[in-house]
Amino acid sequence: MGVQQALRVGFCALALAAAGCGGNQRTEDVSSAEPAPETGTPTTISASTSLDSDEDDASSLAAEILADDSVSHAEMEQALLAVVACVHRTGHAAELVEFEPGEGNEFVTSAATEEGADAADAELDRCRALYLGQVEPLYIIQHGPSVEEIEARDRAVVECLVQRGHDVAGMTLFQATQVVGAAESAFCSD
Repeated sequence: MGVQQALRVGFCALALAAAGCGGNQRTEDVSSAEPAPETGTPTTISASTSLDSDEDDASSLAAEILADDSVSHAEMEQALLAVVACVHRTGHAAELVEFEPGEGNEFVTSAATEEGADAADAELDRCRALYLGQVEPLYIIQHGPSVEEIEARDRAVVECLVQRGHDVAGMTLFQATQVVGAAESAFCSD
């Protein structure tokens, strides 16, 4: 089996840059999704054609979405799917496996080799920046959780960690995650 990469982005992580509220995790299997199709060797792309085309397409999509100074759930999903199409155009496998309006999203990339997985991850990062860079911040402001909701979630995660036997009482989520690790914090985040 190839290597799959899951990228879960919780809007609370983007809003406050809080640790433990999303992140990257390379795995051999991603149980929440069907494996993305193997695409073999990535297609060679010309910097003067495909990359410029992606930039033009992303700018056009952002202008269309932002024309009314609002980003609907459907428009956010459209931008997320544009990220997947952008990755596919480079010959890599990617899939949007989850979009929870107002909460976050999750992408999966896959490749036959570790080197291919790294290349797919780099393309996912590039495409996310292109297609979501202007759209996602406004969407988060309009639909994401409030600071109070984020702080309440953080406190609940720390309390869960305490209940699981970790000595993190009184710590921030960031501090607690440094002590117990991201995987344990993620367990309590779900």
